[in-house]
Amino acid sequence: MHTSSGRVPTKKGFKRYVERLKEKEVIDSHPMDLSQYHPPHGHVESAVNYTLDALAQISGYTAMLVLSSPHDERIFFRGTRYMLEQPEFANIQRVRNLLYTLEVKIDQLQHLLARSYDEQVRILIGDELGFEQICDCSLVLSGAHERGTNLTIGVLGPMRMDYERAISAIYSMRNQMHKTFVGIL
Repeated sequence: MHTSSGRVPTKKGFKRYVERLKEKEVIDSHPMDLSQYHPPHGHVESAVNYTLDALAQISGYTAMLVLSSPHDERIFFRGTRYMLEQPEFANIQRVRNLLYTLEVKIDQLQHLLARSYDEQVRILIGDELGFEQICDCSLVLSGAHERGTNLTIGVLGPMRMDYERAISAIYSMRNQMHKTFVGIL
């Protein structure tokens, strides 16, 4: 997304831009090399931490993962420091709003992600997230299903995020998740 005359596009402009992105074209033009990431074997918690750390690092945004089984549902997130490196978060009120959402509204955020476990990459912009506190953010997410467990991963970033990089990171990590979680779920 390019700015025009130094201005940041409106929420409507971002939505229009995202609607025109074609997942396959983005993935083909922005391949992610995950060869340096070596998933651990044997433990779900290690696999979750690996997935989140790698996703936050390659995307540059806060990474989230929801595990949903018939008996349990948990949310994990890492990489909030990447969000705080974004220029939008030089504003202390935005930092407060982000932290409030991650601490107080985490159950609602978990529910939002848990409903998105299909393999299609989805992008929620601004008010589509359903949180007034982070209505200037976007969430890129996708899911997978492994042995009775639904996994959803997402990256939370500013509305002006690099959507192509985020989509490619989600796609690549979702495919890596299939390999990482097979046999430990």
